[in-house]
Amino acid sequence: MEAQHEQVDALLQRIAVLRPEWTRTPSGPRGEELAGLHEELYAGLAEDLEAEETRVLPLVARCITEKEWLALREAGRKGVARRSMSLVFRMLMQDGDPEVVAMMLAPAPFPVRTLVPRVGRKAYRKHALAIHGTETP
Repeated sequence: MEAQHEQVDALLQRIAVLRPEWTRTPSGPRGEELAGLHEELYAGLAEDLEAEETRVLPLVARCITEKEWLALREAGRKGVARRSMSLVFRMLMQDGDPEVVAMMLAPAPFPVRTLVPRVGRKAYRKHALAIHGTETP
């Protein structure tokens, strides 16, 4: 997993260098290079998240206390900008296990459980249109 994280980090660093250059002076070859890096990033993230979900989370669920689990959840929440929370949650809803999504929403107050998915749908639609040109990827 550490090797996967290093690969993702290296790709993010390379993208961070190339994107501003491409923004200033866009070119086909540079754009293709960036697209390729983003495809590699997607593949690396998908592999890493799959491994975390299938191998790490079951271990975590058996080895930590509820208090520690809540602390992990809070740390993850703090890692997401408030303005992006609805979008991120909708992304989780799009590809995540419905039971896990329900479990994540369960402790939230009723208005949050009701509004977040709705607001998230709108944010996700806007994001998908900007990125993919369609309302869903």
